[in-house]
Amino acid sequence: MGDFRVVVEVTTDKYQELGELLREASASIEQQISGAMAWEAFGDETTGRVLILEEFQSEDAANAYEQLMESEGFVERAFDLFTSARTLILNSVEQPVWSEIAARPTSHCLLPVSGFRRPAIDVPS
Repeated sequence: MGDFRVVVEVTTDKYQELGELLREASASIEQQISGAMAWEAFGDETTGRVLILEEFQSEDAANAYEQLMESEGFVERAFDLFTSARTLILNSVEQPVWSEIAARPTSHCLLPVSGFRRPAIDVPS
């Protein structure tokens, strides 16, 4: 299976605290999950809305990420800061942890319909 992508949209009343937690999680993910291709968070402090984009080499790498997030307490701490959360999995799922996430009422699995992806290229200066 190829790349595995997830979008998580949350709202929070504790924007600064969540931002600190996300920066801490990002550093840990970057250091420990070699199959994490991208993990970025974007937010609007005025509305408390945060969008997290996750991209992994495979569902196996995404599974390792979920295990890390759970073992280091990031999941529990994050859920304490969310006022709402919605997960969009942009792939089919095979592994039990992702099947469980996809089965939540606030989760949806979306399959590719159309589009393309180009590999990053270096542009000469």
